[in-house]
Amino acid sequence: MIPDSSFAYEAQTPQGLAVRGSIEAQSFDNARWKLQGMGLIVTSLEAAAPPAPPRGKPLGAEDFAAFNEQLALLTRSQLPLEQGLKLIADDMRSGPMAATVRELAAKLEAGTPLPEAFDEMRGRFPPVYARLMEVGLATGDLSGVLLNLSEHLAMTQRLRAALWRAVSYPLMVFVALGLVMVFLGVFITPGFEALFAEWDIELPVPTEWVIGFWKFVPVTAGVLIAAMLALPLTWAALKAAGHEAWLTEHVVLRLPLLGRVVRRNIAARWCHLMEICVRAGVTLTQAIALASDAIDLRGARADGAMIEAAMVERAADEAGLRLSVLPGMIAIAMRTGIARGDLPGTLAGLGRMYERQAERGLGSLQAVLPPVLLIGVGILVLLTLLGLFIPLVRLLYVMM
Repeated sequence: MIPDSSFAYEAQTPQGLAVRGSIEAQSFDNARWKLQGMGLIVTSLEAAAPPAPPRGKPLGAEDFAAFNEQLALLTRSQLPLEQGLKLIADDMRSGPMAATVRELAAKLEAGTPLPEAFDEMRGRFPPVYARLMEVGLATGDLSGVLLNLSEHLAMTQRLRAALWRAVSYPLMVFVALGLVMVFLGVFITPGFEALFAEWDIELPVPTEWVIGFWKFVPVTAGVLIAAMLALPLTWAALKAAGHEAWLTEHVVLRLPLLGRVVRRNIAARWCHLMEICVRAGVTLTQAIALASDAIDLRGARADGAMIEAAMVERAADEAGLRLSVLPGMIAIAMRTGIARGDLPGTLAGLGRMYERQAERGLGSLQAVLPPVLLIGVGILVLLTLLGLFIPLVRLLYVMM
């Protein structure tokens, strides 16, 4: 039996009222016959556009990295991709990753070209992945492109993990110190205030300042603690909603210490992706577009356009370009690499340099923030104790 298809129609009722909609039928003639049977005068009938494929849930970074590495080994061993993808799915057994790989294998068996299959499943793979597939197939070195991409993903995961470790430790220290401050403001300072009122002690100005200050600290510290604890949840929610790039560009990159580290992280990723594309034989314009799209930041795309203009029009001066996300010296270094005939080597050197800078920045961040927080709270506690004990010392001096 022939399955029904969807047809879009425009028609008129016997009273001349225009109607439009869609109808399921086995053919054009069958659809027209059904509409005429409903008493409609058909004026337009055409096949309805198929519904857009569901985007699906994006694969996690670790799942995608594992899949890409296995796919690279498959292409190198020259095993048919359909068979290899089924083996990968069977090895995973269950879960969204296995279902995605099985669906991809089915598309290849149905005759869909590999880049088109990935493009149809773009909701679950990075947008740039299909374009890298096209590059690898066009140059005849798909396995090399994928293996280089695996190295890039490993570097990206390493930098992200180091970034979260560097941020999470100061974050937990801040939360712990905030709890200490709440305890002082809720239990200790009010107790001293009640004691001074009971003994009718005249409070010196420093003590009044300390008591007034700690009346506001618990609420403020509580709000900050709640904000710090909600930060990872907020980040996860924005990432799931596809707004992670907005938070990165408008908040994270503008932070005093963390922003510089993240910029170096992005620069290392951009240069590494550029190296992969250039070594694969992609034109400079396409490579810049691919690397900038993979970063998935509006500022990175604008920076890529400016770097491309600098390469084509020789617009970069010795001071570099004023870019919003990427370092301006990248354009000058790339122009030098092109002049020497070693752009891939130049990009590889830039990537390693920015990676080392990011790692050093993360080390400095982790080494500086916790001691600064501890020292700041220590000074605050010391001044509080001095302010609270000044009236007691005076009282003891009078009694003696």
